[in-house]
Amino acid sequence: MELDALKKTTAEFKALGANFIAISPQLQSFNREFREEKKLTFEILSDPGNKV
Repeated sequence: MELDALKKTTAEFKALGANFIAISPQLQSFNREFREEKKLTFEILSDPGNKV
């Protein structure tokens, strides 16, 4: 999964001053649980209408 790959490189990018955010069509509640389950250190924004 792409988010797992990003998780592995987050520290390297943060050291360079960059941050990740993910955009998901899922609801915020799902994204919050998913983020906690996967121990992701970046935000997942909700776009349930796929407008972004």
